[in-house]
Amino acid sequence: MKKRKLTQFEKMLHGARRALLEEIGECYDETLRVSGDSSSEALSGYFFHPAEAGSNNYEQDRAAGLITSKSGMLKEIESALARIREGRFGVCEECGCNIPLARLEAIPYCRACVKCKSRT
Repeated sequence: MKKRKLTQFEKMLHGARRALLEEIGECYDETLRVSGDSSSEALSGYFFHPAEAGSNNYEQDRAAGLITSKSGMLKEIESALARIREGRFGVCEECGCNIPLARLEAIPYCRACVKCKSRT
């Protein structure tokens, strides 16, 4: 792959990494806000409706799931950036063939060509 194209992918991956880190931070903030709301209401002496607790638990679980999902994607992006540094970016980890540019442009952190990916 040409150096210019690799640089474009590297910039794309760094941008995606920054966006994911921001989204993960927002999910953490939301989790802390929801947990802070429920604990302060519970301690305030005001009536705390069980439906609110369920809603807060749902929001915390949803945020935790998003953090897990986004963290996994972040790990894949970090791995793709490492492959760029090591000169292995764009090469299928299964068969060793070049991954088509169209696939890399759609999923720049992919590790396998479509043929190999469809087998797993």
